[in-house]
Amino acid sequence: MNAERAARAQCRRRHQRQFFYKSASPRRCRVQRTDLTLECAPGAILGLSMSSCCCPEKPAESSAARCPQSGSIGKAVDRQTIKALLIELALRRLAAGEYRFCPDADCDVVYFDGNGSLFATQDLRVPVWQKLAFGTRPVCYCFGESEASIRAEIEASGQSDAVERIRGHIAAGRCACEVRNPRGACCLGDVTAAVNRVESALANRTATRAGANLGTADVH
Repeated sequence: MNAERAARAQCRRRHQRQFFYKSASPRRCRVQRTDLTLECAPGAILGLSMSSCCCPEKPAESSAARCPQSGSIGKAVDRQTIKALLIELALRRLAAGEYRFCPDADCDVVYFDGNGSLFATQDLRVPVWQKLAFGTRPVCYCFGESEASIRAEIEASGQSDAVERIRGHIAAGRCACEVRNPRGACCLGDVTAAVNRVESALANRTATRAGANLGTADVH
């Protein structure tokens, strides 16, 4: 009996060792480790979908970036600019959120947000030159440069120094475009473009007059 019991005990130990070796085989361990890696199942472990944790899609251009009336893409404007330039009654309607500037000359809207809030030219304390016809428009809201003053300067001296004057003011730290210019941006580019427009208009006028005079001389 003792020999039989010993044989049975030895058999049980042999089976136990075989079971342990099979359970702890390298392949088995690799499978178990693979099941636990984040790379293999991030959604199951973290409760996230694959689209939210890797390679997210870039958002499409928001319709809120376009003026609801003209469809033009608006540039974001700081709220401080808008608060400084709205008249009292319009300021009472200012909503929370981001506003944009509509540059379309044929559109009366100046500021808009993505929730239907609009401010038109009559809601501002100053004229918006982008919404006016060429000729006498203000282009610098800090130091009074305008198409009219630029034209007068060119007619009097043959050139305009408006751009150099603005550069001097910028260097001296005097500009306040962020609260005076409806776009809330530096006006140097606007002034430069205005000088070019006025020079071109004067050159065309001179050429037209010269052509008219030449035609009159030919008649005589």
